[in-house]
Amino acid sequence: GIEDLMLLYIANGVTTIRGMLGAPYQLELRGRLARGEIIGPTLYVGAPSLNGNSAPTPRAADSLVRAHKAAGYDFLKIHPGLTRESYDAMVRASREVGITWAGHVPDAVGVRHAIASRQSTIDHVDGYLEAAAGIGTNALAQQGPAFVDFVAKVDTTQFRELARLTREAGVWNVPTAFLWETFFSPTPAESLLAMPELKYVSPQTRAAWGNAKRQRLTMMQEQGVPAASQLRYLALRRQMLRTLGEAGAPLLMGTDSPQVFNVPGFALHRELVVAREAGLTPWQVLESGTRNVARYASEVLKLDGRFGTVAPGQRADLVLLEGDPLRDLANLQRRAGVMAGGRWLPWSELEPRLAALAARHRDRPASQ
Repeated sequence: GIEDLMLLYIANGVTTIRGMLGAPYQLELRGRLARGEIIGPTLYVGAPSLNGNSAPTPRAADSLVRAHKAAGYDFLKIHPGLTRESYDAMVRASREVGITWAGHVPDAVGVRHAIASRQSTIDHVDGYLEAAAGIGTNALAQQGPAFVDFVAKVDTTQFRELARLTREAGVWNVPTAFLWETFFSPTPAESLLAMPELKYVSPQTRAAWGNAKRQRLTMMQEQGVPAASQLRYLALRRQMLRTLGEAGAPLLMGTDSPQVFNVPGFALHRELVVAREAGLTPWQVLESGTRNVARYASEVLKLDGRFGTVAPGQRADLVLLEGDPLRDLANLQRRAGVMAGGRWLPWSELEPRLAALAARHRDRPASQ
């Protein structure tokens, strides 16, 4: 249940999350977490998505923005499929009512226009490689030879300019690199299913994730997409992420849990490894999950940003570690305890809760 999900975040030292697929129940959950009725992170709630179906016209986009703002959502969520006209109508209405928008970059919009419009966050490094390849179709929609052709067309000399535009506009990026690496890599499903944190996920979910990965690999094989193209695509994404970091474009840590093989909390530590391997410094990685989150909360969401640094007057959202994470990011796994909203949870209390959750999943038949 929801308590289990929240435990996985807190046990991993994650004290702030954004809900990127909004629903009314999350507004209630946000309040319960804030009041301490459930042990868990501070939750920022995105609205139900604006996409080609929910906002097919500028008028529909305008009215959705106003309805979502009135309902109390913290920001708007963008999915693919919006027309340029609907996107621009959303931007105008958002500025009028005072709410921001985040998520994907629709094909008809393109990353340059999203940046110029000051979309608050671009998630998944969406649209950058497409812009650098001069195509208007999202990589996820590319099939077979079109995907191979797209990867071959990416002009990396454009990365620096795209990163500069991003920095100048103050647009944040949430890379979710680990999700893409698990989904797009030629790694077999069995290797991913062997990840130790999958013991905290139900047998049905594990089976579904394994099947999704196998289907993806089969599809790529049937479409004639060589492993080299998949690996090149991931390498280009890493290069774009590193270029954003080098340009000083602001970064936020995030995962897209609980998607395929992204176990809440644990996926964040996988994300750190990919970010580091992509060429971000340990300082950049740590900042993207601490001080930057507070800046985003206060400057963009216009909410309380008194966290993310250790200083008088800040909210006590802290992780106490047994080693220096600047020396080695793996030390973030050596937690003595977590302080969430002033509530101290020692590892000696969190560890048995995790063990109990794993035992429940182990003892539950897969058919349930």
